[in-house]
Amino acid sequence: MLTEVRSAVRRPLKAAVAVLAIALAASSVVRAHDDLCGCWEGCWKGCTDGRTGIVKAKITKCGPNRYRAVFHGWAFKIMPFRYESILIAEDNPESGGQSFHLTQKLPIWGCYWMNGCANGCSFFARYHTDDHVGYFKMTKVCCKR
Repeated sequence: MLTEVRSAVRRPLKAAVAVLAIALAASSVVRAHDDLCGCWEGCWKGCTDGRTGIVKAKITKCGPNRYRAVFHGWAFKIMPFRYESILIAEDNPESGGQSFHLTQKLPIWGCYWMNGCANGCSFFARYHTDDHVGYFKMTKVCCKR
């Protein structure tokens, strides 16, 4: 009789532990997929010419592993820029965040490539055009409405 009672208690306990483990695993996957989403602010630096500037971005999910990013800031202290990109992202088990890349044609700059990584707090990406190389370094901020 004691064995039957123990068995009856263990089955629901095992099921509860299994459900909890699945829920925890699912929540960590959902968190990783949201690492890119949000508002970002920071700086860009041109490694080719040493120039620097301010950059901001708003990133939203637009499909599986796809994020719409609107980047804006200042180039050469006098020229504002704004462009939209679709980032192709995948989970990065090494960093616990996401890695991403894009390739597109931009007015003035020509062919533009970017690859980088982000976690819940920081965004780092290297970019290059046909004749310019640099990086973006940003932190997540509260989005202004």
